[in-house]
Amino acid sequence: PKGRYDIMRDYLPARGGLAMDMMHASATVQANFDFSDEADMAVKLRTAMGCTAIVSAIFANSSISERDRNGFASKRVAIWRDTDPDRCGLLHFVFDPGFGYRAYAEWALDVPMFMLVRDGQAIPAKGVPFRTFMKEGLGGHRARFSDWDLHLTTLFPEVRLKRIIEVRGADAVSRGLTCALPALWKGILYEADACEAAWSLVEKMSTQEREDAQVAVSREGLAATIGGRSALELAREFVGLASEALGTIGKRKGIEPD
Repeated sequence: PKGRYDIMRDYLPARGGLAMDMMHASATVQANFDFSDEADMAVKLRTAMGCTAIVSAIFANSSISERDRNGFASKRVAIWRDTDPDRCGLLHFVFDPGFGYRAYAEWALDVPMFMLVRDGQAIPAKGVPFRTFMKEGLGGHRARFSDWDLHLTTLFPEVRLKRIIEVRGADAVSRGLTCALPALWKGILYEADACEAAWSLVEKMSTQEREDAQVAVSREGLAATIGGRSALELAREFVGLASEALGTIGKRKGIEPD
């Protein structure tokens, strides 16, 4: 919609010093994965959120900006951590027992809105939470399902839930390696044993350890420590699980196992 990026530009700089870099100087590969029901969603989203630091370390590819080293292995990870804490980063409630659709929706309802769209024109929402908009309206406008759909597209956690699960934690890489990202996550998320084994790699981490891992990976990539373990060691195990699972999927589908 007309005016969308002007509204985002005006809103975000007040929330973090790297916000404009997010819009103009970061690139990722986002892959989308299906889920069959609420329970399947919860397992996949939990595993993806728990393991996102490992994948960020594997794909760390933004150590140079403005023609010089910038002090990061993945400046993109640092940029997104600093953009807007209301809508970005890790969602720790996905690790709670009983996590499901409602918990994600309740979180989304309390995230400040960027905008409404009416007649193709973006209208600033001035940070009003969607929950308030539903109850009170905004500028004479009442909430619509289309407003909710738009709002969900303006949430940027490391793993995002819509009608699919969207993984967002990897730096963009060269064209020849781009398809490695969806293949890696496919092996983990589409084979139940691999998904369970991947979760076991990070299951015992505390909230602080998960946050610390994001910071460490942004600075050190595969040289970082994640939950007391080497990121490189975890990455090797993670890739091994995905590789084996892709072979299993291939055999089950009657296609080449590689």
